[in-house]
Amino acid sequence: MMDIDINENEQITAVCSLIRRFAHEVLSRQKQYRDDLLISCLQFIISLPSECIDYDFADYVPAIQVEDFILFFSELK
Repeated sequence: MMDIDINENEQITAVCSLIRRFAHEVLSRQKQYRDDLLISCLQFIISLPSECIDYDFADYVPAIQVEDFILFFSELK
């Protein structure tokens, strides 16, 4: 029983690590994107589970700017 729990925990850790790396890649390229692709990136960043967020918010803050949110919310209508 303990082996299953350890294995599941390792898998969760590995998946979160992959998601973190992908999120950093998205954040680093986000300035190149416009319109629907930018909105999709914002939706992805906003929907990240807390377990998969790297708590170095310096990467997240510049990526989520007021202009991007205005575009994001205007597309939701």
